[in-house]
Amino acid sequence: MEAKLLTARHKGLRLVAPEANRPDVAHAPEPGDVRFAATLKQADRYARQFRTGRMVIALSLVAAAALSGLAVQYQNAEEKTRLENAHRLADVSQNLTSSDVGLAELFAVQAYRQHADALTRQALFRAVTASPQLVGSVRSSGPISALATASDGSALLAGTQGGEVQRWTVTTKIAGSSQQVGRLPGQVTAVASDASGDVVAAIGHEAVGVWKGGSPVPAPVLPAGQEPGAVAVSPSGRFVVVTTATKTFGVPPTAWALDRSTGATSHLDLADMHSDPDAIAFSDDSHLTLFDGDAYGTWEQLTLPGPVRTRGSTLGFGTHNYASALAPDGSHFTYTNRAAALPVWASEGSPDIDKPALSARFPEGSPTALALSRGGSRAAAALGTTLYVSRTSAPDQPPSEPVVLPGAGTVPARGLAFLGPSGRKLVSAAGDVLNLWDLDRLSRIAAETTVVVETSCNACPGPRVAVAPNGRTAAVLGGNGRTLDVRSLDTAGADRPPAEQPQSLDKEYGAVAWSADGSRIIIVSQDGSAQILDPRNGLRVTGSWPALPNPLQLDDSPALLQFLPGGREVAQLDGSGTIRIREPATGRVLRQVAGPRDMSPTVGGTEAAAQGEAALDRLATHAALIKYDPASNHPEIRVVDAGTGRYRVIDGKDFRGVAYEDDRLLVQREGGDLEVWSPDGARRLGTLKGTPGTTVGPVVGKGLIAAIPANENTVRLLDRPSGDVLGTLPIPAGPKPGSTGLAFAADGTRLVAATEFRQAEDDAGEGAGRLISWRLDPDSWISTACTSAGRELTPALWKQYLGSDAPASLRCTP
Repeated sequence: MEAKLLTARHKGLRLVAPEANRPDVAHAPEPGDVRFAATLKQADRYARQFRTGRMVIALSLVAAAALSGLAVQYQNAEEKTRLENAHRLADVSQNLTSSDVGLAELFAVQAYRQHADALTRQALFRAVTASPQLVGSVRSSGPISALATASDGSALLAGTQGGEVQRWTVTTKIAGSSQQVGRLPGQVTAVASDASGDVVAAIGHEAVGVWKGGSPVPAPVLPAGQEPGAVAVSPSGRFVVVTTATKTFGVPPTAWALDRSTGATSHLDLADMHSDPDAIAFSDDSHLTLFDGDAYGTWEQLTLPGPVRTRGSTLGFGTHNYASALAPDGSHFTYTNRAAALPVWASEGSPDIDKPALSARFPEGSPTALALSRGGSRAAAALGTTLYVSRTSAPDQPPSEPVVLPGAGTVPARGLAFLGPSGRKLVSAAGDVLNLWDLDRLSRIAAETTVVVETSCNACPGPRVAVAPNGRTAAVLGGNGRTLDVRSLDTAGADRPPAEQPQSLDKEYGAVAWSADGSRIIIVSQDGSAQILDPRNGLRVTGSWPALPNPLQLDDSPALLQFLPGGREVAQLDGSGTIRIREPATGRVLRQVAGPRDMSPTVGGTEAAAQGEAALDRLATHAALIKYDPASNHPEIRVVDAGTGRYRVIDGKDFRGVAYEDDRLLVQREGGDLEVWSPDGARRLGTLKGTPGTTVGPVVGKGLIAAIPANENTVRLLDRPSGDVLGTLPIPAGPKPGSTGLAFAADGTRLVAATEFRQAEDDAGEGAGRLISWRLDPDSWISTACTSAGRELTPALWKQYLGSDAPASLRCTP
């Protein structure tokens, strides 16, 4: 509109324009030359005030502009409404990440689909990365009142308030559809299974059901008036044990044992139990433990056939019990009365209530549910909508900090259990949703594999990572420069291959790069020699570069190796600032410019540059390096012009990293400022909010900037061009700062991190580091969100959180 008005004025016209377009005009003609009208009638009146000679022309212009303006106004209003709705959906998603991750994912998908911008992209990213240990969710047929897991970790059982008993198969995730096992006449109060989940038993008020393979089979026969309180199935499925109680005062609870091999039901009066048992666990097919955690803390062990009591005792719990749990093998039990330290006792001998065998640390509060793993090695607590999982420790050992899993929903008393023997997986229920958690999982948008990357010296840089042009394979050069490993990025986390012996190198190499077609990997050494390797044939050496002439035996560590557009030339940047353009097949130097004189190579070599201390622009016309300046006693940035050999100095005392983003130089400061400079370092163009205390980076990808902050096991991502913080990604702890190398795929849809091996508690690896590949395209985030949420939005949920009627389609999956 502004252009139309200015053009008309240049032609000498006096103008009338739509009032709705006034905000669009920043440089309007003089007030006497233009009037803004709200209606055509008003426009006509203004036009009649102008000279007759210009009236017809002005009115025809106004009519055309008014029609155009009305259409634009309607389109703008519609777009504004979509934008406002998208941002409201993004806000709802962000608010839900701490209480219901799956629901947050569904709202984030709707927000991004309504209007894709930096804010909705951020909401989608943060939803799919919230509680990264969440594997996924499934929806049951109704609100869940009880759950249990098969001891081999292959199945998950749930009972609902409506009486349904369901079974899900578990592999690396919960199967999307369940098997309807059976039904009770009322609410299911407890459910149990054999080791594989084939034989299932459930109890309700005055009801017991047993099924095998989804078909009903005989259940323990109970006298009238007996109300079941707990149930268990032996690992083989031979025995089903139910405890019952009556409403008659003074009558002790009873244990009923069905031997499915004979069909006989036997019983034992539990005269030593001060209150009704609420949990039963088998340690093997003949031994089980009963536990009263809601009252006095009495435990008893029985043997089968029989049943026969073998031992037990009473601890004498207090009157303010909030939750209790028995380990799935009966070896340990626990309860809490709000204290931050959770006591755990072994079910043997005569435990002392003031001297628990183990303890776990949790925030002080009132948990709705507790769980113990086999052997009592881990404990889990549900407080509010957050789960806490902690290793248990002996009294003489320091307590472990709990793993925090927000967004779990409100978990009922029997809605929390460990899955499998490792104690590394957990299942929780909230409403009609089941959530599977894996403590070893770093992210739902990542694939993880092992990589053999040696632990480098304290003064050495971390691993150097290069991603193949197709984005599906990564090469990792160890920080010491003596090993090279190449791994697929498409391997799922649970299917990690064992560590393999990497390629052992004949000398120290400092930089690695892929050819443009992905058929070759080149690694270059500090003497300028290189090996050319075939990644498709076991890293077979297919060529080499000779060492560069060096009569004075001066060493110059390579900092970067980068193929130029077209793939016919490769640029090598050394620690001295020397830039060489080389022929990829032979290593012949095509062009060369020496770095600054005071950075010249010396005997013994320049220090190897860590990631972020050296950078080349896309065409290798400029290079930037961070170097310590003895004269000023602080670091400087030297920006070298590859055409002239001249350089500029960017002065300062707190540089942490440099990188090139297209035709701009990025300079990361210690305090967090990320400065944007011209490529030659002559002019500062602006400042972004970067990463304080960067130890690795910045690393630039298409539309993203990544960096690793000091003392944090995270990668921080900045969105470009907005400059907003997109979010963070977790990375494993390495043995020292700078133990992780980062690289983006060429199209920006993946970020790859390689971390050196670090021996940690429960580490099952054998000297293997970890290679992680995150998917960074919104389409893959949407796919992840729709899959892991395990449900769809409903009109009722839309109305609840947005207060408006839902659109016609709320499907997450297209």
